[in-house]
Amino acid sequence: MATVVLSYDYVDDILERRKPHREGHLAHVERFAAGGGLVVAGATGDPPTGALFVFEDDADPAATAESFVAGDPYVAAGLVVGFQSGPVVEILHHLGDGDWNCTPDCFAGYIAAVESAVRFVDTLSPGAPQ
Repeated sequence: MATVVLSYDYVDDILERRKPHREGHLAHVERFAAGGGLVVAGATGDPPTGALFVFEDDADPAATAESFVAGDPYVAAGLVVGFQSGPVVEILHHLGDGDWNCTPDCFAGYIAAVESAVRFVDTLSPGAPQ
C-alpha cells in the first residue's frame, strides 16, 4: 500500500472566506473518503492555517491527491495559497485494533536496537552468561 500526504496552506482569513464554499469542500472530502483512498483529512492550526490529507492506494495515491486538488472547491475559490504532496516511506503502521504492523525496515531497526541493548548490558556485567 502506497501512502501520500497532501498539505494545504490557507489564506489568512480562511474562516470568513470559506463560508460559501465549505459545504462543497466537505462533500468533496466525503467523496474521496468514501471511495477515493482518502484516509485522514483535517485542518491544521487553531485558527486553521492549512489542512492535511493522507491518501492510501495500491495503485497511485499521488494521482489521487492531484485529482483531489483539481476538484476541491477551496482551491477553485483561491482559498488555498499553496500546497505540496509527497510519498510517505512508511516504517510503522497502526492497524486500528491495538496492534502495529512493522515493515521489514522497522523490524530490522528493532533487531538492531535489541542487539545494541544486549551489548550495553554486557558492558555492565562482563562475563555474565549469555
